[in-house]
Amino acid sequence: MFVMLIMYTIMLSMQNIFVGILYLLFFVGYMLISVWMARKNRDNVAASLKSSSKVNEYIIDYYSNIETILSTNSKNFEEQNMDKILNNEQKTFTKVQGITNRASLFQQFLIVILACIITILGQFLIGTKESQALSLILILLYSIVNLSGFGTQYLAIEEFLNRISSGLSELEYGKKTAGDLSAFWFDPNGKTIDFKHISYSYKNKQDIFKDLDLKFKKGKMTALVGPNGTGKSTMLKLLTGFYQPQSGQIILPFAKQPDLMYLPQSTQLFNRSIMANICYPNNKVAVKEVFKLIEEVNLNTLIHTEKDLTVKTPGDIKNKISGGEKQKILFLRAIISKPQILLLDEFTSNLDENTIAIVYRMIKKYLPNVTIISVVHRFAELKYYDEVVNLKKD
Repeated sequence: MFVMLIMYTIMLSMQNIFVGILYLLFFVGYMLISVWMARKNRDNVAASLKSSSKVNEYIIDYYSNIETILSTNSKNFEEQNMDKILNNEQKTFTKVQGITNRASLFQQFLIVILACIITILGQFLIGTKESQALSLILILLYSIVNLSGFGTQYLAIEEFLNRISSGLSELEYGKKTAGDLSAFWFDPNGKTIDFKHISYSYKNKQDIFKDLDLKFKKGKMTALVGPNGTGKSTMLKLLTGFYQPQSGQIILPFAKQPDLMYLPQSTQLFNRSIMANICYPNNKVAVKEVFKLIEEVNLNTLIHTEKDLTVKTPGDIKNKISGGEKQKILFLRAIISKPQILLLDEFTSNLDENTIAIVYRMIKKYLPNVTIISVVHRFAELKYYDEVVNLKKD
């Protein structure tokens, strides 16, 4: 876009330097106005997302309690509440779309006005030189066709980014401290991941960590154990950067941000081929190599051939694929990606003892030098780990 703008500016400047400069200033102004109008709609996008979330929550709540609703003859009452929530969602969505459409129309109107002004000024400056005037008009027409879509495209991109940002904000991902300071520091000569004076609490002000000091050895497998509510999963999310501590530092023994992979206890697969899921995001690996791993982890009862691997999606086998098989697929993603840090949150919860043994054997085989921190609830698994960290309630 900006390359085209510079190109048209040069072409117009060859006709008349003043017209070229004027054109550049006008179109830069148009782009800045487009950016301002798109960002002005950010709060409305967030409100629309929240209203949609409320609808989804209400539907889940309704069918989770359907027996109570029917037994108390509350169906009409619930439907009235649902109508209110749906009407609110419709209003917020209509508001967002209305502002977006009006902004798009205004941008198109603005660019036509600017082009007319430049043409008139150009005609006045060039005078009676018809060939130059014709060149000027043609350049302007081509530039309008190629550059007029900037405003609409930017509106769409900004709205999409705003929706993602609002969704992550609702989940508290990327939550920052008041000073907006990053908790991560890097030590290329370090031997441990260091949690130094880490404090973290949720929205309800409940302290999860308060002035916590902890170390994890680089290149070793560490098991995190402890009662529920001691912050085991939260610690992993602090390491991913999903959560930001209120105070303290996390020192990573690397020169820069390391390759990190986080496998939660329960997650969804992409509705893409099993091969694409395993090689996500874009690891280039031969199908034969991946299928050997499929056989090694005993997924060949689900994926029978190399063709199945490249063609079948989770949606194709949704009635046959179990939670344990999903975890195997995610585990193979880690094997293929070979991250520097691998965070596992009860990743063996849906696996039987035989499969657990296979998985740990494959970790030793394919990820020998990876720093692994794993939330573990089965004490029988601790024999596979180099270190055990026990988190306790205060």
